[in-house]
Amino acid sequence: MYQKYKNLKTNTQNYLVYFDQNRRCVKTFSEFIADVDEYIARLYHLKTIKPVQNIAILGATTYKWMVIDHACIKGGFKSIAIPESYSIENITDILNGNKIDVFLCDYNLKDKCSSIGIDCYYFNCKEDNNLDFEKVGLGEITECSISNLIREDYTIVFSSGTSEKVKQITWKFWKIERKTAISDKLKQLLFVIGYKFSFWSRKDNKVIIFMPFSHPINRSIAIRALFQKINIVISDPLNCLKHIITEKPNVMFAVPPVYEAIAQNIKIRVEKFTGFNRTLYRLFNALKINRLGNWHPVKKVFSALLFKKIRKIYGGKADYFVTGSAPTNP
Repeated sequence: MYQKYKNLKTNTQNYLVYFDQNRRCVKTFSEFIADVDEYIARLYHLKTIKPVQNIAILGATTYKWMVIDHACIKGGFKSIAIPESYSIENITDILNGNKIDVFLCDYNLKDKCSSIGIDCYYFNCKEDNNLDFEKVGLGEITECSISNLIREDYTIVFSSGTSEKVKQITWKFWKIERKTAISDKLKQLLFVIGYKFSFWSRKDNKVIIFMPFSHPINRSIAIRALFQKINIVISDPLNCLKHIITEKPNVMFAVPPVYEAIAQNIKIRVEKFTGFNRTLYRLFNALKINRLGNWHPVKKVFSALLFKKIRKIYGGKADYFVTGSAPTNP
């Protein structure tokens, strides 16, 4: 894991896109890891004041949340990722039950934090504040001093599951065993060949992330994207449909309502077909052309005539769109 972080320092090709008050911002992976190292230095400064091991993070899905998360991982701290939707009572119980050393809260949730009554530092500050985490001094760190600090049990997450009671879960990185048997080597070779001939090996892959970073799956996707050289767009639930159109991701993990909203928009467009396009669309359905492979010349012709503008609704580059967590309307 540490070597993967180290490799990011030279990656100036891949990038993260995020939005600050509707302003589009771009950071290369190299710039991102520099921000991570700066936050590690700030956490190390706090270590000169008191012991720091467990760090709670409360906030929406933002660039700074992601920076803090990776600063905790690379710096050897254990993060406690608190969903922003939790009640003050639930948040207080979590903070009191996990021996929190540092509490980092999004400034947009300062009213909720002040109600909790626990000292914290703020990130994403939009105004002068003495508790702005950006104002914390920089402690001294070296690559050698943090090269083997990454924890296996790197975070605590929370889920209500099928009940209303909050459940605490410790997430760990998997230990990868190096297998040497000939059959295992053959499987690895076939995997590499399959990867090389798939879209995953392209250099322009882009994933959009808008669900809460407090959810472990969402964070796992972000970690995988960083290390697999997949460009990242950080959005939010309110603006994700707009950003899907403008950023054109080819990879997305989302809950059913997002896909159902896209499907509804497509349905509205299709119902507006008139004349030749309406006849062509009926033929498209009658011949079940949609079931042909994307490479098929007949499907390519129909797609070019009917769906060129409609594809913009989902960005037009869907390679790997995943849905889960609940049943999706067929």
